Amino acid sequence: AIRCRREIYRIAAADLCQRYGLIGLEAMNWAQLAHKEDAAGRANPVAYAGGYRQIAAPGELAAIIAMTAAREGVCVHRHAGKSTWICADCGAETEPSAPAELWQTCGGCGAVWDQDHNAARNLLAAALASAPMVSEDA
Repeated sequence: AIRCRREIYRIAAADLCQRYGLIGLEAMNWAQLAHKEDAAGRANPVAYAGGYRQIAAPGELAAIIAMTAAREGVCVHRHAGKSTWICADCGAETEPSAPAELWQTCGGCGAVWDQDHNAARNLLAAALASAPMVSEDA
């Protein structure tokens, strides 16, 4: 299963690098995330998903994408800022009352968004902002 997963990740990374010249990744420490505690000192629910984290291995996917991009000369932007709770429409930071809910509403402009789609839009914007400028004459 691990070899199959790695092959799937290798193929996906190669496809991404062939299709795009700039890739945005969230700068995350997946192992550290699984061991965080909440404000009351209870284990983070993500930690209980350790088995699933090993099956999916998102950190491994990110590493394979980065290695493939480096080999292929593709730029990778690692975004260390916030991405999930910043509204991609207006830029307001929204602290959700129920962070586990997939759909969120912006407290600033009222936009309704899927957490993952909103985070992806923010990662894309950050990656594009960090990309080197290319002259139209080139």
